[in-house]
Amino acid sequence: VSVVHFKRRSNIQCEQISPFVDTLCVRYPSLNFLK
Repeated sequence: VSVVHFKRRSNIQCEQISPFVDTLCVRYPSLNFLK
């Protein structure tokens, strides 16, 4: 399974969810996270 996180620098919501995606990367190492 792969998870892709697209973000724009100008989008506040994208910046706010980035730490959550980082947490998921640590919690689920068997998944492929692309940022």
